[in-house]
Order: sequence, then structure tokens, then C-alpha cells
Amino acid sequence: MIKNMDYLVSVIVPIYKVEKDLSDCVLSICNQTYTNLEIILVDDGSPDNCGQMCDEFARNDVRIKVIHKINGGLSQARNAGMSIMTGDYVTFVDSDDILEHDFVEEMLRIINKYNAQVAICKNSTFEKGSALNNGYVGISERCFDAAEAIKNMLYQKDFDVAAWGKMYHKDTLIGISFPDGLIHEDIPTTYKALLRCRKVAFTTQALYRYQIRKESIENQKFTIKKMDCIKTAQMMLDDITINYPELLQAAKSRYVAANFHILAQIKENIPEKKLIVKNIKHVRNDVIRDKSASIRVRGACLLSYLGFGTTTAVLNLIKK
Repeated sequence: MIKNMDYLVSVIVPIYKVEKDLSDCVLSICNQTYTNLEIILVDDGSPDNCGQMCDEFARNDVRIKVIHKINGGLSQARNAGMSIMTGDYVTFVDSDDILEHDFVEEMLRIINKYNAQVAICKNSTFEKGSALNNGYVGISERCFDAAEAIKNMLYQKDFDVAAWGKMYHKDTLIGISFPDGLIHEDIPTTYKALLRCRKVAFTTQALYRYQIRKESIENQKFTIKKMDCIKTAQMMLDDITINYPELLQAAKSRYVAANFHILAQIKENIPEKKLIVKNIKHVRNDVIRDKSASIRVRGACLLSYLGFGTTTAVLNLIKK
């Protein structure tokens, strides 16, 4: 248990068209057991009542700062919040998600316990009006060095690349920004912060509640915008290939996973599909031989030799 409030923790919340969920999100932050917070609400030009709601929250809690800006997307909103944060640590919360009441306290506790620069937790999932899905039994903790943490993340073992569900020391984010105008912005970003760590603390406690929304980008039909997932994965792979070759096998695994993820959503024979197939063919042999890669990813690579139609059919069947 954290015995004092010495650390200021910045909580950055990008906000766009979430007026039905915003109160639950902000209240879960305001009601944290750890109270020394700087809560930065970034109204990303939301056309609904979110902007007014943010101002009302700020009138009722002096810890809240509000940024109103022209709509520029999630990356730009997070970057705007980072530009004014003053905390010793920072965490990102999506505006339709919820923090458990002791999220900040527990993340700081494991940071102090392991002398870590970043803390990562598991998450639960929920749909509005449905029961919470925790999915994890028992609580355990682990400490990684930077390379171990990044490999764990890129192999999608205990945690993935999402910016949320993590707490970062401010120094790990110096000079880092999310790529403007792209979705799946976490893929080429989060590993850079972990590279600056001596230690990364991890807990299986589900301290972050992630909402599954039918209208979210992730659950919509394929559009060209979803190719951002391929672009950001390529950015990550190119950087690691040149600068961090010791992480290359893990990067190839995450890269091919991103390509299969989008391929499974494409129904038509369009040029983007041909590009993804080419990407997968380029790295699949390396991934198949990589025993650290997940069974799902290696299996998809093996199935691809039977045809990509067969592979996508199986992937979609598993997803259901």
C-alpha cells in the first residue's frame, strides 16, 4: 500500500463522441484511492455534449484540466495531453473505459516494489448492460527487464501494445509521440517507452475495464482506414530491424499477427489484400520456426500454405 501521496500522476483522457460513457469514465478516475492526480481531459472537437461535460467536471474538481481542440484523432489528442502534463507518472485512459478504484494505487505500489519505470496490468472486458468478464484466476506479479517486457508484449503473451492499462514514468516518454492521423497508433509507440526502462512491473490484477462497443472502429467492417494497422506494424518492424535486431523475431511475430488480423476482415479481392498476402509471405517462414511465437500465429502461417482463403476462414471461425 502506498503510504503517502508524494507522486503526482497525470491521467490523460482523449474524448470524442462518448457522452453516454464519459461520466462513468471520469468518475472512476476522480474516485481513485490515490488522490494526487492531474486529470487531463482532451475534448477532441467532439460534436456532442462532451465538451460541456468536461467543463462541468473541471468546475467540480480542481484536479481536472480541460483542453478543447479541433478534431484530429486519438494520437493528436493524446499528444496534446502529454504536452501539458506535469506528473511524475502518466497513464492513458480511453474515454469509454473504466478504472478500478485502486488502479493508480496498485500500479504505483508495484512500481515502488520492483523499482520499475513502467507498470502494466491485466484488463477485464465489459459490454454496456452486461456482466463484467474478468477471465483471470488468481493474482501474481512479475518483473521484467526491458527486452523481456517488449518480447512478452510483441508475442502477445501476458499483455499487448495498447497504451492504456499501463503507467509510465515521465522520462520514458520524453521525445515520444503517437503518430498523427493513424489508428492502431500504439503498435509503433509503446515499445519505445519500454526500451527506456531498467525494469517493467506486471500484475495479473484486472485493474482496467475495457469496454467492447459494437460501433467501435475495431468492430466495424473493413475500410481502407484499417490499413493503418499494417502501416503502423511496418513502422515498428522497420525501426526494430535497423536499431534493435535482438527484438526482430518478436517484431516479426507481431507484424504478421497484425497482417492476419486485417486480412481476416477483407472479403473482396482488392489491392490491399494482395499487399497483406505479400507481407505475410515475406516473414512467415521465420515466424513458423520461432518457438516463442504463439501457436495461433504460427498455425496461421502454416495454414497460409494451404491458401489464404482457408486461413481467413479458420481465423474467423476461431474468432466467433
